[in-house]
Amino acid sequence: MQQSVFPFKFPETTQAAVAWICGAFLASFILITVIEALRRWMNRRMQVRAEWRVVENMMRERGVSREEQELLRSMIQAYSPKTPLPALTTRRNFDACVEQKMDALLSAGDMDRYEKIGIMLRDLRVRLGLDYIAYGMRIFSTRELHVGQMLWIAPAGKGPTWTKCQIAAIDEAYFYVAPKDKDAPLPALGGEVRFHLWRENDARYEFAAKRVRANESSVPWTILHARDLNRIQARNFYRIRFHQEATVGILAAYGEEDAVAGLRPRRVVTRFGGTLTSLSAGGFALVTQHAIREATLIRTRIAVPGSPPFEVEAETVGVEHISGRQHLVRARFTGISEDNRDIIAKYVLQSQRPRSGQIEVQEPDSPEIPSEDATE
Repeated sequence: MQQSVFPFKFPETTQAAVAWICGAFLASFILITVIEALRRWMNRRMQVRAEWRVVENMMRERGVSREEQELLRSMIQAYSPKTPLPALTTRRNFDACVEQKMDALLSAGDMDRYEKIGIMLRDLRVRLGLDYIAYGMRIFSTRELHVGQMLWIAPAGKGPTWTKCQIAAIDEAYFYVAPKDKDAPLPALGGEVRFHLWRENDARYEFAAKRVRANESSVPWTILHARDLNRIQARNFYRIRFHQEATVGILAAYGEEDAVAGLRPRRVVTRFGGTLTSLSAGGFALVTQHAIREATLIRTRIAVPGSPPFEVEAETVGVEHISGRQHLVRARFTGISEDNRDIIAKYVLQSQRPRSGQIEVQEPDSPEIPSEDATE
């Protein structure tokens, strides 16, 4: 008689027993799946309720009126019901809700309510702190522009005449454009109008929008928002990140008549330390703890890899406080030889060769970019 290696004997199986075992496993699996789904559903429901409590507290703390609260609640429930908190705390989620809300109002054809809600939502955007765009970040809609932004406007078509304009006001319904030339021709009502703009520390954009309001005969012109912005000529194609510790000298601005005439170099009044963070053939950016003003003449030494160091003179065109005692200073070259400028330009080109194929060609009919905007 053959003996088993096991100390016990397995019972003989039947089809009924196998069916019961498989059924038990299947039932257990279904039960576990249902319990896990219920657990996740309850947790998600608790999270949504908690987010709504935070939303209600935020609206009370920021002094939101009853009408504005009803507007925010209806907008969140309609367009962001599963994530109510990000709709009021992140710019991208808030933009998505506003865009859908304004599109629905525009489709309904009630232009008075469209304008009223647009003004209310703009005020809420500012109070929620969602009107700020981080340094160097791109934009996706004209709702992200700001008052004072310079842009160029022209009728659709080839070879247009560009008019320099400025954004006089903006809300979530329209943005209002005032031309620098008061005699500029009025854009056609309802027709497409072409725009070009240059965002400092970002890129150049082009888009098309429509003028509205038939009874409008004076400036500023009312333009309907656009969200199809074409981002071209990004600044990272003309400048490079550049790290170099530098000693910067502030140059005397008065009593230097012979220096202005080119008879001798300007005198250095004081010196301070800083770090060069970006470089282009037109200028550089500098981070320093020394607060200086715009339109200040400075001198520093630049050491481009592969070339001997050389001195340059520049004029500050922008000073921004970034954090702590740090200041970001942008400067354009005012005193640099053409040979040294070529050295920088060639170095920038060589550093960008791996991605040079992404550079888009500038259109011949695009407006001129002010020299102050093209320094980096």
